[in-house]
Amino acid sequence: GTYANLGGWIDQPATGLNNINNQKLWDVRAKMLWTPVAEASIKATVELHRNEGGGSDASADANYNLTLAVDPTARTPFSSDFDIYNLTASYDFPAFTLLSSSSYVNSKTSGVIGLTYASAQPPVPLTEFLNNPDTRDDTSYSQEIRLASRGSGPFHWVAGAFYKDQTLGYTTQYEYSGGGGPPGAGLSIDNEGSKSTSFFADGA
Repeated sequence: GTYANLGGWIDQPATGLNNINNQKLWDVRAKMLWTPVAEASIKATVELHRNEGGGSDASADANYNLTLAVDPTARTPFSSDFDIYNLTASYDFPAFTLLSSSSYVNSKTSGVIGLTYASAQPPVPLTEFLNNPDTRDDTSYSQEIRLASRGSGPFHWVAGAFYKDQTLGYTTQYEYSGGGGPPGAGLSIDNEGSKSTSFFADGA
């Protein structure tokens, strides 16, 4: 496993805070192997990752000062977490090996992002946009089934199938101002998903 308590170097003058982009990170991985009989094996892997911090270095200037768009006093905490689980089982038959591998992954991120840009020619003021926060949730499940030949014969082959089901969720609370229009705020929610299946075979 890993643990780190990392100091920051970005200051946010509008709040009087220094070194806001500190972060605490830990990562743990565990593996297990079980062989109930000589021909069979079952492997399990788990990895948990957490990374959280008090502020972002995005939008900081060359002097390592953060001037956030729309609301310079807003706090900018962030997090980046993921969990990975895998279970792989195999069995050696006389002529081939059968393998099954199942994986589940979940990733969640959250952060505050400020943008300042020109949306029209001067003297129109710059447009300021603030995602506070921007969050993403990514979940996927995959399954692989594989057959592979055994033995010392001249011909070897492998065949199998792969399936994946993935969902992505986006949620953003945003604020905006400038650009020649009135200030405003809103909420954006979007969800996407995909499923895929593939088959493969090879021999030589």
